Amino acid sequence: MHFSVFSPAITVRFLTRRFIGEYESSIDHLYKQTVSFNEAHFNIEVLDTCTKLDFVRKREDHMRWADGMILVYSVCNRPTFASLEQQIKRAQSAKAPSSIPIAILANKIDLDQNCHEVNPEEGRDLAEEYGCHFFEVSAAENWESVWDAFYAVVKDVDEEKKHKEQIRRRKSSVTKNVANKVRQAMFGSPMRRRRKISVP
Repeated sequence: MHFSVFSPAITVRFLTRRFIGEYESSIDHLYKQTVSFNEAHFNIEVLDTCTKLDFVRKREDHMRWADGMILVYSVCNRPTFASLEQQIKRAQSAKAPSSIPIAILANKIDLDQNCHEVNPEEGRDLAEEYGCHFFEVSAAENWESVWDAFYAVVKDVDEEKKHKEQIRRRKSSVTKNVANKVRQAMFGSPMRRRRKISVP
């Protein structure tokens, strides 16, 4: 499973349970790890995307690569929230006609309420409008909430893959049945071909 995440602190918090703080990077980081959810094991690759270098083009490439996305904004920084709708539209466009599971994370809820610039209802409304998951998290203080967000997306991706595999198998079965019927109509059944005529 491939995931794009646009927050180093969230990525490291999920993979290691440690908090490193936010920072800007000029390179992408790809992490590979096996994670367990409800006794099921998943091999995942998490691409932590840099915030520089051909920003728009790189993000669209990463969206096409990803099976799921984690979009993060700071509740104390409205511009980070304002950019989310455009990111969601780009992701959905990049993956069309397929869909892509997305979780929106309202980060830094541990900070003083006086610094909050985005209220929870705004995040929930945006998530509901575009069919995304929504979580209020604190990368600094609460590892479990970050884990829950990733689990929601992993579960969606896994279910989508299973659904596509079921469709593929049904199509394969139908194709085989049709081919067998055509073969029988043209050449007869195997039993009839093997039957010998007895001469008295």
